[in-house]
Amino acid sequence: DFLNRKTKSAKEALPNFEVALKLSKDFYDKTETKDYVFKSCIEELKNHLEIIKRSMSFPELVIPICHTLGQFKKRCINPPYYNIIRELYGKIRKVTDKLQEYRKSVDLTSIEGCEEASAKLDLGNC
Repeated sequence: DFLNRKTKSAKEALPNFEVALKLSKDFYDKTETKDYVFKSCIEELKNHLEIIKRSMSFPELVIPICHTLGQFKKRCINPPYYNIIRELYGKIRKVTDKLQEYRKSVDLTSIEGCEEASAKLDLGNC
């Protein structure tokens, strides 16, 4: 809801959000503030996904993320945010599909098989 509200452009310089402890209410309604919050969240989410994408359980780990992104896409009225979320969701689906195909071709019934499969996993440039 915060990201869907109408905003005003900032007339003064915005504070450094990485060190700000408290913001005045004037900054909450600025487009730049919302853009910063959105981009920071997306960057942190991408970092998290980059770490877990080599896990064989990636498809199960991203179910809550995909659900949340889907809900956001349905309610989002800001086209740039919608496009970023759609692109991120597409990349997650691509990695998930690739992993599910890979799972079918390996033996995952033993711990050794799982470790060997994870070591040989090649996701390319996903």
